[in-house]
Amino acid sequence: MKIMRTLALLSLAGILSLASCESSFSGTDIKGVSVSIDALNSANRTNVGFDSGDITIPNTLTNAATAQTLIISFVQKVDEDSIIPAFSFFNLTNVDLADGAPTRGTANTFTVNELRYNSGTSEWDVYLSFANLSGASDIIEVFIDPTTLTANNGTLKLDEDGDNVQGEDNDDDVHIYLTGTGGTAASASQRDPRAGFDFGWTVQANTVGITAWTGNYGEFAIDDTDYKTLFDSIARLEKFDYNDGSWDNVAYTSVYTPADGNYVITFPAFAAGETYRMRHINLQDKQSTKTISGYNQKFVLDSTTTIVDSTVTVADTNQVLLADADVDVSTSFFGGKNGYIQIDMDSATIGAEGLQEDTVIAANLKILRSDGVYIPIDSIVVQRQDPAITDKNNQIILNLNPAYATTSQTFSVLFGPGMRMRGDLANDTSDDRHFGSLGAITSKPYGFLTLDSDTTTL
Repeated sequence: MKIMRTLALLSLAGILSLASCESSFSGTDIKGVSVSIDALNSANRTNVGFDSGDITIPNTLTNAATAQTLIISFVQKVDEDSIIPAFSFFNLTNVDLADGAPTRGTANTFTVNELRYNSGTSEWDVYLSFANLSGASDIIEVFIDPTTLTANNGTLKLDEDGDNVQGEDNDDDVHIYLTGTGGTAASASQRDPRAGFDFGWTVQANTVGITAWTGNYGEFAIDDTDYKTLFDSIARLEKFDYNDGSWDNVAYTSVYTPADGNYVITFPAFAAGETYRMRHINLQDKQSTKTISGYNQKFVLDSTTTIVDSTVTVADTNQVLLADADVDVSTSFFGGKNGYIQIDMDSATIGAEGLQEDTVIAANLKILRSDGVYIPIDSIVVQRQDPAITDKNNQIILNLNPAYATTSQTFSVLFGPGMRMRGDLANDTSDDRHFGSLGAITSKPYGFLTLDSDTTTL
C-alpha cells in the first residue's frame, strides 16, 4: 500500500489545511485496496475535537522592527490561557534539508492582547502582538502543540490525524508555514508527522505462473535502514479456499535492498483461477527508523492493527463467463405435483459438444429463491433441447419439491466452476472449459455465478 504524502505551501490568502488529509471477481479482475491514512483514521469518529482547518492564520507578518499584530481566527472558542504555551513562531535557517525538516532558528516572542468574538465571521479572533520581527526569516514556521492547545473550557483539543483521540503528541502536531515576509518555502521543506510510511506494492501481477511480487519503500534515499525483518513480520500472503471461505497462509521468501527500497517476495507459482490477497498485520510496528519530514513516520495513526492491501484472482482462460442472454430459465409448479425448472443453454455459447452430463450435479448447480433460500434439487436431467436439431446436451431439467413453491417467487440459477463442457462427444469426456465465477468470494456458494431468473405465480 502506498501512502501518498501531500506537502503544500500556504497561499497568501489563507493557511494550509493539515487535516489528515468483497465483491465478485473473475478472470483478470484485480481489486486493489489502497487504504490511506485518512480512511484508516476516520472510521467511527464521534468526538473528534478540532483541527487546523478550524484555524486561520493570515500571511501578514513582515521582517520589520515595528510592532505588529497578528489575528488568528478559531471556529471554536479557544481557551485564551492555552495560546502562549501552544503556539511557537520559529525563524528558519535552512528550508531545504534532505529529510524535509527545515532547521529552526530563533523563536519569536509574542503576547496575547485580546480574545474577541467576531459576529461577522462567527469565529473567535485572538490578537497576538509581536514587538520586533526585524530578524525574522523569509519563512516563519508556526508550530501548534496539540497537548496544550484547548478550546471550549478545556473540553476540546486538536485531533489533526482524525483518529478520535485528541491532543496526541506528534500525531496531532500542526506545522503552518507563513510567507508574509516575502520568501517562498521549498516544497519538500515542511515538517509533517502525517506524511506516512511510504511503502506500497509496485508489482502484483495476477497471471498464471507468477512467482514474485515487489513492494517499494519510497524513502530509501533518506532512510537506509534494512527493513527486511519489519516487512517480514507485517506482510502475509494468503490464498482463498473456495470450499470453506477461509484464507490460508502462503509461505514465501523475501529480500530487501536498502539501496533501492525494493522488497521482493517469492512464492509458489500462481495457478489459474486461484485467489490471493496481501494482508498487513502488526501495523503499530510499521514506522520509519529515521526521521522523514521531521518525524519517525507511521503507517497508521490510530489503533488499526490489520488491513487487506489487495486481493487478486489469477486469470483463467478456460472459464466460460456466461451472461443472462446465454441461458433461458422457466419454472413450473402445479397441482401439488413436483415442479421443475428448465434451463435452456445457448448453443453457440456452450460449444459443439455441449454440457458434460456427469458435472451437471447439485454440487455445481444451485437454485436460489428470491427470499434467500436455496432450493433442494430432487433430480437432474441433462438432454438435447431438440433432438431433431442438435445432438449436444444443452437443456437441463431440475425437478423440485413443490413444498418450496410459494406465491410469486423468483428463482435464480447459479453455475459453479465444477460444471464443465464436453470435450469429446464420442468418448463422453469433459475438457478444461468450465462455468462459475472464480473470484466471487464475498458470499456462499463461493465461485458461483448467478444467472437468469424466472418468476412463478401460484
